[in-house]
Amino acid sequence: MALFFLALQILVVGLTTGAIYALIALGYTMVYGIIELINFAHGDIFMIGTFVSIAIFGLLGIGTNSQPTGWWLVAVLVITCLGAMLACAVLGVVIERVAYRPLRNSPRIAPLISAIGVSLILEDVGKLWKGIEYITFPQIFPDKDKSGADNDQHRRYTGNRGSGYIDDSSAMDGHQHTHRTCYACCGAGS
Repeated sequence: MALFFLALQILVVGLTTGAIYALIALGYTMVYGIIELINFAHGDIFMIGTFVSIAIFGLLGIGTNSQPTGWWLVAVLVITCLGAMLACAVLGVVIERVAYRPLRNSPRIAPLISAIGVSLILEDVGKLWKGIEYITFPQIFPDKDKSGADNDQHRRYTGNRGSGYIDDSSAMDGHQHTHRTCYACCGAGS
């Protein structure tokens, strides 16, 4: 039964990651199809949206140790998603009006250079806002499976609360100094 829940959790993680990739690819395709411009700032707008989500979680009192439940969890997710979408939409409109619209009738290289410049500016804004250290997304869902037990096996497969890496040293049967690390998408140690 535990294997079923593990497979279900891995399926959900895979589907959400794939949905994010599809959303970014759809954005690139739509922007290029409509204005024939490769918007290098597209991924950076997603980064700012993630930072806005983390900031809204912080304003609502959600941190690494607090986990909302019930309707409060639903309200937090709705408020956070709406806030991040609104911030990204406003940022996109500002970028289009300031950086892209004035260059509509210029040679094709000018908007491309402008897109690279906007990308660099947004990356630097992110570095100034949150720093260059690793940032964890708050753990908003309970870290328990349906049986109520801690879900350590799931954490080993998906990384420690979103870290992207797996540290499987605790499962090495007494080999304290041996660390087997790999990317979360690999499924095999190095």
